[in-house]
Amino acid sequence: DDLSATHVLCGTGAAGSPMMLSRALSRGRSRGRSFSSLGDERFAASPFFNALPKDALSRIPAPMLDFHVSGGLCHGPLVVERGNPIGSLIATLGLLPPATPAALASDPPVVEVSSEFCEATGGVKWARFFPPSCRMGSRWYWDEKKQLAVDSFTYLGIPDFAAFGFRLVPIEPPAEPSPGDPSAKGGGEVEGEGGGSAKGAAQRNPYLGFEHVTEAVWIMGVPVPLSLALTADGVSMPHVDGNGWRVEVEVSHAVVGRVVTYKGDVRMVS
Repeated sequence: DDLSATHVLCGTGAAGSPMMLSRALSRGRSRGRSFSSLGDERFAASPFFNALPKDALSRIPAPMLDFHVSGGLCHGPLVVERGNPIGSLIATLGLLPPATPAALASDPPVVEVSSEFCEATGGVKWARFFPPSCRMGSRWYWDEKKQLAVDSFTYLGIPDFAAFGFRLVPIEPPAEPSPGDPSAKGGGEVEGEGGGSAKGAAQRNPYLGFEHVTEAVWIMGVPVPLSLALTADGVSMPHVDGNGWRVEVEVSHAVVGRVVTYKGDVRMVS
């Protein structure tokens, strides 16, 4: 069924490994078939499959794919910062997260994000909770006509009030893992010069992350010029073990500047 196919290709375990996904993609291309004909219509309709180069998909970790395609739960400490007084006012009016108190900057509150596939729309519903009381709901889907990944937000109980259309760009991991990546702490054993191994060196990250770049914004379906709209660019970079990722998002305005940013490391909840 759809659910089992999703977990085979995008879930955890050996069956959902990047190698397995790469082989499935290769089989589909070589036989001239779409990914949906391989048994996973959810993935074939997702922003990942449509927006990213197919060769890049094999290097995105299975838990990240699963979270964005069929649903899951992740959480982690995120530091939230707001901009100047005007930017902060916009953030407040937009019901965006409050700034992390300075006293908690080194140990910020844990943010929780859940995702759930929606059969009715074919997209993924996201629910974000920023302590102490900020909740943001949206749906994530691929817009075939506009050829964009769309994150469409509910505001004041109005679904799809504000929508952001993104271009997804695969990016290589940095030379060193994120300081907040728990899977990289304590170093490890990696290949050294001459084919040997070096203990204690930082582990190399085998995965690709992605950047989402705002290309279009709509308010209740009406396009808003980017020069007037808020944008919400960001980066998601997988951890070394593939079970979490670094998140960095900045909501900004061309004139006002930064409205709110949040950054930190989240981990999948088993």
